[in-house]
Amino acid sequence: MYEAIEKSDKKGKTIWSGNKKPVSAIAVHPHVSIIAIATDDGFIGIFDYMNNFDRKSVVHIPMEEKKDDKGSSGNEKLKLKSHMTPEERAAEREKQLKNRIVTCMEFTPTEGELLVGLVTGEIKIIDGEDF
Repeated sequence: MYEAIEKSDKKGKTIWSGNKKPVSAIAVHPHVSIIAIATDDGFIGIFDYMNNFDRKSVVHIPMEEKKDDKGSSGNEKLKLKSHMTPEERAAEREKQLKNRIVTCMEFTPTEGELLVGLVTGEIKIIDGEDF
C-alpha cells in the first residue's frame, strides 16, 4: 500500500477518515489492494485502497458466551442478567465490549486469512473468503 501512495502524500497526509470509533489496528493484504481497519468496538472494515477505499465487507468480532465452572451455558447466565440493576447490566455490557477490542492484525502471506489479536489474549482467524 505504501508504494501506491504518491511521494508528496507520504508526509502526514490523511489517507482515510470516517471511523466513528478509534482505530485500534490496521493490516494490509500482501498481494491485493485490501486494507483491514479495526475499531475498538469489535468491528473490522475491509476496504480496497486502490479503489477509493470502497468497502468490501465488515467483520464483527462477536461477544462469546462462556460456560461457568458448573457447565452452565451462556443462556442461563443471560436469564440471571435480567435480575441485575441497570447499572450492573451497563457495567457487564461494557466489560463484554472491551473484550472485543482488536489489538493487532496481520494477513497471512499465502492464504490471505486475517489473524486478529484481541485484548483478552485470544487470536482469531478470519477466512479470506469472508472478504
